Amino acid sequence: MGTDADGAIDLEYEVDDKPPWPKALLLGLQHVAVMIVPATAVAFIVAGAVGLSAADTAYVVQMVLLFSGLATVVQAYTVGPVGARLPVVMGTSFTFVGAASTIGASYGLAAVFGAILVTGFVVEGLIGWQFERIQPFFPPLVTGLVVVIIGLYLIPVAMDYSAGGVGAEDYGALHNVGLAALVLGVAVALNLFT
Repeated sequence: MGTDADGAIDLEYEVDDKPPWPKALLLGLQHVAVMIVPATAVAFIVAGAVGLSAADTAYVVQMVLLFSGLATVVQAYTVGPVGARLPVVMGTSFTFVGAASTIGASYGLAAVFGAILVTGFVVEGLIGWQFERIQPFFPPLVTGLVVVIIGLYLIPVAMDYSAGGVGAEDYGALHNVGLAALVLGVAVALNLFT
């Protein structure tokens, strides 16, 4: 995939094109590898904030993967008017980590699930139904600032994980920070040069 001089994206495959199966298999494995961490990271972060046991955390991660898979199937194959007919992976969003962690720490996991149900049906339903009317209130400046705020909110979580994880005996040890720096360096190098 490249970009033309006029800014248009040059696609290698169009919507209904199918790559040869060896390439499709490798692209599918790459897709799964890229989506598994973000899809489960929110569950781990919220479970840690709520103070869930290992078994309950595993259950929440399993539910995230199950519903992510169901939503992905709906996106790929459509159900009525819902779906894009594209292999769009539907995962969890980091947008709600702060709110879910705060609600969970104060009121427990059941309150997190209740808040998700209410906001999912009421807020998202109303926004989807009246999206054209409210779209002018979300210019690129506003949406960009929301993304920056999400990133800033996640910095303490990233720093704790880079140091070895909260409660680790070797928290802040050089090998933990070095491993995090190596991963960051490899990710930046691959992004810039490949």
